[in-house]
Amino acid sequence: MAPDGTISDKYGWPDAVGTDAEQMLGMDRFEAREAIIEWFRQENLLEEVREYTHQVGHSYRSHVPIEPYLSDQWYIAVKKPISNLTDKFGDGMIDGTNVPANSLAGLALQPVLDGRMRFVPKRYAGVYRSWLENLRDWPISRQLWWGHQIPIWKGEYGQFQAGFDCNLNDDGTPGKVSIDGVDVACILRTEEDQSQHVYVSVPGGNESIEQKLEAAGLQRDPDVLDTWFSSALWPFSTLGWPEKTPEMETYYPGNVLCTAREIITLWV
Repeated sequence: MAPDGTISDKYGWPDAVGTDAEQMLGMDRFEAREAIIEWFRQENLLEEVREYTHQVGHSYRSHVPIEPYLSDQWYIAVKKPISNLTDKFGDGMIDGTNVPANSLAGLALQPVLDGRMRFVPKRYAGVYRSWLENLRDWPISRQLWWGHQIPIWKGEYGQFQAGFDCNLNDDGTPGKVSIDGVDVACILRTEEDQSQHVYVSVPGGNESIEQKLEAAGLQRDPDVLDTWFSSALWPFSTLGWPEKTPEMETYYPGNVLCTAREIITLWV
């Protein structure tokens, strides 16, 4: 299926052209389901049609069936060791766990293990620890109409190269480009069609850099951050970060969080 719910040969079905299936390309998904049954009937391949009760998830907004659909998303590598955290937090696995000390999951787990963070009732510390030890990479992008737009610009590598001196790393780690004295991170990726695209991440509040990227032909990713990631921005967006404001020093980090137990694994 294409993103609009029509049958397509551009999304993982490259051998449809030249076969009987070609007639369904461009059809709406509902029309295609009727058409394939009719094709089986015409080819004398239809054994039987029976009614049966089943469950198909429906959208609460549009009230139509939800289709399983593979799509590109942005992820955070929560257990990947981060080299520039090693000096402060050490490296290797946290004792008795499979979590690297200098990973994001490690930074969240260590305060519980050393007693700096306590749960009341105590048993919920086990829920929190189990979640972090079994945590997979976190998909942070959503295809919604509102939210914090992801600060990534994408464009063809040739276009980017023409506008900036790009110092990409060959090992796939982000390279650095200095634009107007600000370091931005960039990654070169070879797409499925073998075209090369560059992805550039810009620190917030640098509108002049964003304008230059767009002038070079790069476009900002239309996705927004998921609710949980956006909620983590609250103390910064309301208390004056990155400036060391009196509000920031007074209220963040806090020392008490009252929360429902069902969101320990998502939010806390």
